[in-house]
Amino acid sequence: MAIKMNRMRCFIIFLLGVICLKNSFAQTPSVELRGAWIATVANIDWPSSAQLKAKMQKKEIIEALDFYQDHNFNTVFLQVRPSSGTFYPSKIEPWSRYLTGEQGKRPGYNPLKIWIKEAHKRNIEIHAWINPYRITNSPTQQLHKNHPALLHPEWVINYGGKKYFNPGIKECKNHIINIVQEIVSNYQVDGIHFDDYFYPYPIAGQAFPDSAAYMPSQNQFPDIGDWRRNNVNETIKDLNLAIKKINPNIKFGISPFGVWRNQIRDERGSLTNAGITNYDDLYADVLLWIEKGWIDYLTPQLYWSTENKAVPFEHLTQWWSDQACERSIFIGHALYKNNANKPEWQNASQLPLQIDIVRKTPKASGNVFFSHKHFSKNELGFTDTLKNHLYKYPALIPPMPWINNSAPKAPYELEIKKEQLRWKHEGSKTDDIKFAIYLIKQAGIRQLIKITQKNKIPIQDIIANEKDIYGIQITALNHTNNESIGSEIMSLVLN
Repeated sequence: MAIKMNRMRCFIIFLLGVICLKNSFAQTPSVELRGAWIATVANIDWPSSAQLKAKMQKKEIIEALDFYQDHNFNTVFLQVRPSSGTFYPSKIEPWSRYLTGEQGKRPGYNPLKIWIKEAHKRNIEIHAWINPYRITNSPTQQLHKNHPALLHPEWVINYGGKKYFNPGIKECKNHIINIVQEIVSNYQVDGIHFDDYFYPYPIAGQAFPDSAAYMPSQNQFPDIGDWRRNNVNETIKDLNLAIKKINPNIKFGISPFGVWRNQIRDERGSLTNAGITNYDDLYADVLLWIEKGWIDYLTPQLYWSTENKAVPFEHLTQWWSDQACERSIFIGHALYKNNANKPEWQNASQLPLQIDIVRKTPKASGNVFFSHKHFSKNELGFTDTLKNHLYKYPALIPPMPWINNSAPKAPYELEIKKEQLRWKHEGSKTDDIKFAIYLIKQAGIRQLIKITQKNKIPIQDIIANEKDIYGIQITALNHTNNESIGSEIMSLVLN
C-alpha cells in the first residue's frame, strides 16, 4: 500500500451546542455524535453473585468495560449505593451486602475505584448512581449494627414491607447530601445520578406514614402533596449546590419515571394516560428542577413500546426534549423488555425504531439502556445490531456548555511516520486531553472513527475496513467534552 500525503486548509464551521457538534461535512446520518450510555445495576448486572471472591468481581468489571468499549458506549451509570450500603469505603454508611452477602463486611478491595480507573482507561465516563431514600428492600433484610437507620430510628419510615429515610426530615436530607459529598470529594466520578425512587411508588390502600413530620408545616403547606414536593425540591437544589461547590465540572442527573404529568391534569403535561406520574405520585417536580438549572441532564425512563397508545414513545420523546431548558435530555430504553411476552416487544425492530426516533428528535442527545445483563443475551439480535450498524462507530459525549464552554486548541502537524498517524498538540498533561479522529469520505461524510488519549496511533487502526477515504482530521477534547476546531485535513490517496 502506498500512501501519498498533502495538506489542505480546513474551512469547517463548528457550531457548539447543547446536543452535539454539527459541521459542514455532516450531510448524512452516518455521522453520529450522540451519547451511548448504559445502566449497570447492583447485583442485577454486577457482581453476578455476592458470593464471588474479589478476584472474580474484578474480572467481571474488566469484562463489562471491555464490552462497553467494543460496542462504542461512552458512559456507565454504576449503582454505588443501591440500598443505603456502599460500593466504596465510607465513614457514613456500611459496605453494601451486594458485594459479600452481608452488610458491613469488607470485600477486600474498593470496587468504585476500580470501575473509575478502568473506565477512564477506555474513555468511558462513570456516573455514580445512588438511591437517596431506600434503606431495605424487604422486611427481613438485616442492617449492620452501626447503620444510620438503627442509630436514628426517628429518621425511618416503614412502608410496603420496606424501610425508607423520611424525605420530610431535615436530618435525612443532610444525610443524603453528606453521602454525595463523600463520593465527590474522594473519587473522580464524572457524574452523580439519581433514578426515579424519590417518594416510593404508591401502594393501594396504604397511606405513606409521614403525617407526624408534616404537622409542623401544614400551615405553610395546606396540601401534603405540596409539602412532599417541596421536600424533594429542597434536596435536589441543595445537592446541586453541594456537588458544584466541590467540583463544578461534575454532572448531576436524574432518570425520572417517563411521565411528568398527564395533560388532563395539567396543560403543561404530555398527551398521555399514565396511571402514575412523577408530580402527583412520586412528588418529583422534575420540570422545576430543570427550569431552575438544579440538574444538568434528564434521562426519562420511556420504558414503553412505540405501539403503546396510553404512553406513546414518540410523543414522550418529543415532549421531554421540548422541556430541555438548555439542559441535556437522554432517552431511557427498556432493554430488559426486549423479547418479553407481549407482541410489541417480540419485534426485532422495536428498539432500533426507538433509537431512530431519538436520533431524529433535534433536542434529544442520546440513548440510555436498562440494563447491562440483557446485552449478553443478544435478545432478538439487538446486541449484534448495535455493534454492526447502530453503534458501529464511536460517539462523542455531548458537551454541557453551562458547566464549561472552553474548548482546547486544535491538534496540528498531522503526519504518517513508520506506519503511524502522528500529530502534535499544545496543552499540559493536567488538561486531560483526548483526541477524536475523523475520516473524510466521499459524498461529504466526516466520520468519527476513533477516540484516543495518545497522540499517535497505527494508521491501519484508522483506515482498516473503511472505504472511499480521501482525508483525515483530528480534534482535541477536554475533560468536559468540549471539542476544538479541526486540524488541517491530511488528504490520503490509497493504492
